[in-house]
Amino acid sequence: MPLQDAGMRLPTLTGENAKATDLETNTPVVVSVTREALDDYGWGTAMAAASDKFDHGNIAQAGPPPVVTINSKDCEDWSQDDA
Repeated sequence: MPLQDAGMRLPTLTGENAKATDLETNTPVVVSVTREALDDYGWGTAMAAASDKFDHGNIAQAGPPPVVTINSKDCEDWSQDDA
């Protein structure tokens, strides 16, 4: 089930963390995106890539809340898969 961007973002030393919601369970998820990924691909692609990673169980930290990490490679891979 996709993640929905909750619009709450917090800058970090290496990028930004965003609060998202798992639409299946209505629980919070943290999406951690590198600055490079944001500069190169933007939040839309980063959140879509995070949603795919989350759906496949590819999370960096089980939580609570679970954390999904996104870098430029993740965004590139998602963009190529979505094309």
